[in-house]
Amino acid sequence: MFFFAGLLGGRGIAAAILLQLKEVTVAVGGVLLAATGELIFLSARSHVALFGGAFLAGLGLASPLPDLYCLAFQMVVVARHEKLEA
Repeated sequence: MFFFAGLLGGRGIAAAILLQLKEVTVAVGGVLLAATGELIFLSARSHVALFGGAFLAGLGLASPLPDLYCLAFQMVVVARHEKLEA
């Protein structure tokens, strides 16, 4: 639940941030924030740290996740196309 709250909040914030910064900068920062959230989540000793880590992971993945979906879809399409040609 907290992960998806971070995703939803991050999608709203990402639009405003992308007006100021380059997409690559936002994506790299998001992945680093997600990695930090994951480390907090894995090393949590309390509920607050656990939920906070999940929220940060969702917030960090909010911007690059749609791009990753598109990239994965393109890879599937190319693989199917190459399979049909063979």
